[in-house]
Amino acid sequence: MSREIDCLVAERVMGWKWFTRHNANTYWLGTPTDANLDSDVFSGKVVEVLLTERGWKECESFDHIPYYSTNLQDAWSVLEKICIDNDWRCIMDVNGKKYTEVTFKNQMGGWRGGFAEKQTAPMAICLAALDVVDKANSYE
Repeated sequence: MSREIDCLVAERVMGWKWFTRHNANTYWLGTPTDANLDSDVFSGKVVEVLLTERGWKECESFDHIPYYSTNLQDAWSVLEKICIDNDWRCIMDVNGKKYTEVTFKNQMGGWRGGFAEKQTAPMAICLAALDVVDKANSYE
């Protein structure tokens, strides 16, 4: 489950995209710079994968995606992106060492969305960040 969360965070929060090559039967989740990869003689130019294509192409491994939901250093990059992109701050509270609570607020202390309680800080950060992104997308 945590690798699924990592993929969601990479795509929705960190801005990663799904890519394929014109003549390939596989796709991968990569950083936006992957769009600039050179053409391959056999499989062609790199392009973004349409949602409809993801059903019949085979997905490559997710080993290259950071471990956002289990590694604090990787999770911290998620927290920084949310805070820097929105000029927000993050409030983290370890309640009785049972779980970590994460909330995002604006600079005046007003709640901006994104709340999660989990046993580990990395997972709480990821779920709160996904909550922020989901709420932002619902207003568009």
